[in-house]
Amino acid sequence: PSLLTDRGALEARFRREAEVAGSLSHPAVVRILDHGVADDGRPWLVMPRLRGRDLAAALEHTGGLPPQRVRELLAPVLEAVSEAHARGVVHRDIKPGNLFLTDDDRLVLLDFGGVFLESQPADTRLSATGVVVGTPRYVAPEYVRSGEVTPRGDVYQIGLLIVEMLTGRPVL
Repeated sequence: PSLLTDRGALEARFRREAEVAGSLSHPAVVRILDHGVADDGRPWLVMPRLRGRDLAAALEHTGGLPPQRVRELLAPVLEAVSEAHARGVVHRDIKPGNLFLTDDDRLVLLDFGGVFLESQPADTRLSATGVVVGTPRYVAPEYVRSGEVTPRGDVYQIGLLIVEMLTGRPVL
């Protein structure tokens, strides 16, 4: 079975997402309070309720933001991503739709479903050969070419994110 249809692989990815996000204790990362699988086999997560909207929706409404505002909003996210990288965690899908702008005016990084752990043995990394993880518009070119996952891919995505926040439009 493929990674996209194998229920066991999907459940393992979900569990890993919950565990990795839950282990990152930065205010700019969504907190995972609990997770599990219901009796009917559906996985579940418990996280605090966030009030606001995702950054993609906010940018559609406001357009581009002034540079100072971008810096203020992104500084905590950059700290969180730096901490994740120091622990060997690569997010792989940093984009406006995976950042939540809360009503108290802070960004929270969501969706660790494509997370890559540098410490995992190659045969347990839960990705299939030839499958690109992430949103195509934001995936780093070297990842598409070689499949190599490094923190540089997240940095590339942050660069695209900054341009999008400044202009109100995706780069590609």
